[in-house]
Amino acid sequence: MERNLQNVANYLILSLAVADLLVACLVMPLGAVYEVSQRWTLGPELCDMWTSSDVLCCTASILHLVAIALDRYWAVTNIDYIHQRTSKRIGLMILVIWCVSFLVCIAPLLGWKDPEWEERVNDEKCMISQDIYYQIFASVSSFYLPLAVILVLYWRIFQTARKRIRRRQAIRTADDPNAKSIAAGGIAGGLAAASGTGGIAAAVVTVIGRPLPTISETTTAFTTVSSAQSSPEKTSFANGLEAELQRSAPSASATAAAVVQVNSELVEAIRSKLDRYNIQL
Repeated sequence: MERNLQNVANYLILSLAVADLLVACLVMPLGAVYEVSQRWTLGPELCDMWTSSDVLCCTASILHLVAIALDRYWAVTNIDYIHQRTSKRIGLMILVIWCVSFLVCIAPLLGWKDPEWEERVNDEKCMISQDIYYQIFASVSSFYLPLAVILVLYWRIFQTARKRIRRRQAIRTADDPNAKSIAAGGIAGGLAAASGTGGIAAAVVTVIGRPLPTISETTTAFTTVSSAQSSPEKTSFANGLEAELQRSAPSASATAAAVVQVNSELVEAIRSKLDRYNIQL
């Protein structure tokens, strides 16, 4: 058997599989014979065995579902339950399940039957005890009460899981104040929150994630654009001094191009930062 399947919680699954296997081995073959022949010819003793096995296995199967739901509820609501879930505890739960199922099925064998039971068997009809009080007892203990418990347990599991998810989202939002301020107040809220402590420059830094370009960086960008746009034909002057002055001083068009380039980089940086927080201009 795989090691990851050797979990004490899977003992409940194994016991549930045994109950369903007993249904397939003890109940369904005789039930198929009875359905095909439309009459019971196997005697009252086998009729008692068949109906009792049916009640035993079906009740045990349903009670296993209750135990599995209870185990999941404890695992979700109690952090220390994972250390308390021992094989002894799960074995005790399985023992209680089979004992309760046995008590439900053994009652007709001990005499809790309706007066017409033997007459029905003689008429070749095999049915579980039709006594009204036993019907109520068996129906409540085998179906209605387990159903109500399962619904309540899984509803509580759903509520606990939803509370944990909301608490985790709240903690994640609290750990990211920039995202919280921008998401709550938009661009104006984020800029106002940052400008209160460090001015407009700090506000822009909050949005784009980096400081504004300095004067030296802007001058360098101007010079780079001017150098890229200059050509040998434009710089070939008779006087070398005039050529040097022409190279060192950027033209008006080069300066404008550099300003456009720097502004474009700034706009792209702001837009990428806003896209990160799903904000549109």
